Amino acid sequence: CHPSMTGGCLLRGETGTGKELVAQAIHYNRPNGNGAKTPFVAVPCPGIPQELLESILFGYVKGAFTGAYTDKKGLFEEAEGGTIFLDEIGDMTPYLQAKILRVLQEREITRVGDTKTKKVYVRVIAATNQDLESKIKNGNFRADLFYRINVAPIVTVPLRERKEDIAHISKYFIERFNQTYGSSIGGISDSAIEKLRQHNWPGNVRELENVVERVYVFKKEGMIDVSDIFVDGNPLIVKADAPATDPLVYAIRVQSLAQYIKLRLVELGRNQLWLTRQFGYTSHAPVNHWTNGINFPNDRNLKKLIEVLQLNPLTVQALVDNRNEKPD
Repeated sequence: CHPSMTGGCLLRGETGTGKELVAQAIHYNRPNGNGAKTPFVAVPCPGIPQELLESILFGYVKGAFTGAYTDKKGLFEEAEGGTIFLDEIGDMTPYLQAKILRVLQEREITRVGDTKTKKVYVRVIAATNQDLESKIKNGNFRADLFYRINVAPIVTVPLRERKEDIAHISKYFIERFNQTYGSSIGGISDSAIEKLRQHNWPGNVRELENVVERVYVFKKEGMIDVSDIFVDGNPLIVKADAPATDPLVYAIRVQSLAQYIKLRLVELGRNQLWLTRQFGYTSHAPVNHWTNGINFPNDRNLKKLIEVLQLNPLTVQALVDNRNEKPD
């Protein structure tokens, strides 16, 4: 996946096998050593309405459509000199596939509503969990685009087939979540690693990430041990129908409504950026933003939170009440 290549790099593998992590590794380990100095832009293709994806990728000019009050760069321009990662490219429409092909062939883009082309020098890494060859036969994916992005194919192996990597990946997530949550967990015990290796990991690396992050809801320091690891739908995981008197719900109640929301995000395999997008925002916002100024049950944001995260209304009511209680 050399940046000067006119073709792309295609990462193939099951959902959750860490294709974006591989893409980041390719980017940050560039032969010229400039990976950290250049942008890495990830685009979740299925998570963006296809009618908006063109303007997001290629930008637009003033007056291109209702609401286009100024010129705006697209993500290809934002990634200039670096890497753009197109996650699940198989979900793109044929129209957008043709535009991606032009970027790879001519190294140029055209903003929506414009007639001029702009040169872009971006390495394109694409990923898919689909059988693109079958989609080509069915007429749902362009063969010429496939040959362009498949110049350097890489297969990400399911976690169940490389359990020797679990310890290393777990330590990576611990380092990351220590920074995210301001915690000081020192590592993970050998017995905990062994327990993780006994699991079959149908959700792959993403599931392992969720299991490690779940620990941070209840633990801030020390070592992660066997008793901290919950997999296979352990009853300590809060489900949407858990009653407000459930011991775990009470434990979370002591923490806060924000912690309950964080736990549900982990359980659903989602993150805070995904949550803010459900409310129409494109930038990251902390979970605490959604728990300020709530007047249950009339607050519109809270009603949507309950719907989006499948929260237990009784548990939420208890947590809101707890937040409003003043200690003696």
